[in-house]
Amino acid sequence: MRYEILVNPAFYKHAVDKRYYDWNNLYTMSEDVANLCGEESYTGGDPADPRSGTYEVKLAWMEQGLTNVNYHREDLLVFTPAYRSSTGTASCELKSMALVGMHIAHKTLKQPSWTWSTFEHKDNAPDCGGLPPAGSQGNGPTVNPNCPGASTLAQNYHFTAPDCADGSCAECNISPATNDPLSVCVTEPGQDQVGWCLDQPPASVAGKSQLCRQVPLAENYPTADQWNNTFAGLLGDQSVWSNYQLVSTQWFVFPTPPVGCANAAPEFADSNTSRPLQRPQIAVSSPEGQTRPFLGNSSMESYERSNCNACHGKSTVKQQSGEIRYMDFVYWIAVESCAVWCDMNSVDPCSCYDAISQ
Repeated sequence: MRYEILVNPAFYKHAVDKRYYDWNNLYTMSEDVANLCGEESYTGGDPADPRSGTYEVKLAWMEQGLTNVNYHREDLLVFTPAYRSSTGTASCELKSMALVGMHIAHKTLKQPSWTWSTFEHKDNAPDCGGLPPAGSQGNGPTVNPNCPGASTLAQNYHFTAPDCADGSCAECNISPATNDPLSVCVTEPGQDQVGWCLDQPPASVAGKSQLCRQVPLAENYPTADQWNNTFAGLLGDQSVWSNYQLVSTQWFVFPTPPVGCANAAPEFADSNTSRPLQRPQIAVSSPEGQTRPFLGNSSMESYERSNCNACHGKSTVKQQSGEIRYMDFVYWIAVESCAVWCDMNSVDPCSCYDAISQ
C-alpha cells in the first residue's frame, strides 16, 4: 500500500502565506493553526478561490490489485525511503497504481471541524459478521473480530485472501507484526522478513492482513448504500467508478452555531463531551445498547482508527514555551515541516517529532 495526500490550491496558498511549512514558525506560534472555511454563498466551483474553503484528499494505492477487476489507475512516482528498503537505499520509481481508497475532507463555516467522507473499492474486504464491540479505542484497539472463515469466502479480496487458513494472515482486523511502524527494515539473505520492507513480500507467517469491513454498509449506512446502488446502476460498465462506494460521511453537531472560521479542534479535547455529538452514531455489540461514532475505511483505518474528526482533532504541537497549539485537524502540516527542518539542519534522529502528537 502507498498513500498520497493532495490539497486544493487555496489551501496550499494559505499554508504558504501563513508559513505553516516552517517548523520554527509552528514551534513558536501565538495561536492555533486556522485554515480557510468554505462559504455557503460561493457557487463558483474554483478550488483556488479562498471562498471554496479548505479541501484535503487522501488516496490509497496498490501496485497490482486483483485480476479481472477494474480500477482507476494512474502512473505515479512511488518513493521508498532508505529505512523501508531491504537494500538500504532510497528509490523513486514510476509505477502504474490502482486506487483502492479515498478520503475527502472539507472545512466550511458550518463545519469548521471539517466534513469527512470516505470511499473505497467494493472488493477491499468482505463485511464482518455483526457489529464491533463496545469500548473505548483510547484503551487500545477495539476491533470487530468476526471475520468470515476462509471456507465461506466466495471471492478473493484486496485485504482478505481465501487462503488465510494456512497461517500466512494475521488475526482478524489485527495489524501484522511486521507492519510495526517503528520497526526497521532488516532482511538477511535467505531469511524471512523481520522488519517492514516495502520492496519485499510480507512475512510468510501472519504477515498478511485479514480484514473485514467492521461496520457493514447496507444495514448501518442505508442512505450511503442507496446512493451507491443508484449511481453504480447508472454508470454500469461505462466507468470504473461504479466499482467504488461511499462508506459514509461524518460531521459534528455543534450545540450552538459556530462563529467565524476558528479552529474547532479544542472542542474535541474532551472526548466525553464531543463524542455524543459526532455523527453518524453506530450501534455496537453491548448489552446496554451503546452507540458510538464509527467511520472506518478498510484501506486506511484497517485495525483501530474509526473516528475521523476525533482522531484528527488530536493533532497538536507542543510549543517551545510549553503551550499546546492545535493544527486544525491536519497532521501532515507539523510532520512535514519537522521533517524538512531536520533535513535542512542534518538532525538525526529528528528531535522535533517529540513535540508532535502522534
